[in-house]
Amino acid sequence: MTSYRGRIDWVYIPISSILLGSLKPNVVVLYLSREEFPGELSDMPKELVQLQSHGLTIEFVEGNLRSHKKYRYAFELFPDKKIITIDDDIIYPFDFFKKI
Repeated sequence: MTSYRGRIDWVYIPISSILLGSLKPNVVVLYLSREEFPGELSDMPKELVQLQSHGLTIEFVEGNLRSHKKYRYAFELFPDKKIITIDDDIIYPFDFFKKI
């Protein structure tokens, strides 16, 4: 998944809904542009940073591919894995991954 400055204060909510689901993904990665967040983790709200201890990985990438960040880098890092993209403005149901 990816997000941007306008939603960063609330993106922990959809991420939490994924992490609390009945079927856990192997990894949850949030890709963010260094252009938007030059201070990296110091630019993040504490609620988001705390999710790293619950399975979230935050990756800061060069350039800003906008919504394409959420899959382009994942395809490079996990070429042989199933990639599921999620949006930063949806609260996902408890059984979301079971329904896919």
